[in-house]
Amino acid sequence: IKWGEEEGYHKRPTCAGRSEWWRYKSVKGNLIWVKETNDRLVVFFSKQLIPCDCRLYTAIGDEILHALLNTAIYILTSEVLGRKGLGEGAKSLMVYEVNEFITLNPNALGNTNLKVENREIHSIFIELGFDPDKPIREQEPNPVPDRKALDDIVFSALGLSQEERKEVYWSLAELVKARLDKARSV
Repeated sequence: IKWGEEEGYHKRPTCAGRSEWWRYKSVKGNLIWVKETNDRLVVFFSKQLIPCDCRLYTAIGDEILHALLNTAIYILTSEVLGRKGLGEGAKSLMVYEVNEFITLNPNALGNTNLKVENREIHSIFIELGFDPDKPIREQEPNPVPDRKALDDIVFSALGLSQEERKEVYWSLAELVKARLDKARSV
């Protein structure tokens, strides 16, 4: 501790606000975000609390909140607010940015059985049914069935028309594609 203070560690931004600056504070949760993402965008769920730090962010919630955090609307918010310009087109989220995200109140959904299927989550292009090598707007969104069912519950709660639902899918795919294409052009 004395050596750390001689080196000025206690004055660094991550330590300055803590009276016991040297003590590691374990943060645990069952909803887990990865700080940097590419084209695979997902919030993970665990039935047990898992300690996370630095590269993983966490919160505590149920399966309904987990499902809401994996909907196209939420992922679109993440894409808009996340930091771009990282290596290979990666997008980064800071803790305060995740804290600013909004999501639908689970109570607004009524007694719906909102749940994410236990399966591998693929590239957002596969998830939404787009070929990233073709212009997105020239394609009809064709999300995988369980994703569509999940999104439709949220879209209906928000009162979105079929055209507005397509717009969410097109916009999300276009933003991810633009981010990745820009990285490849450098």
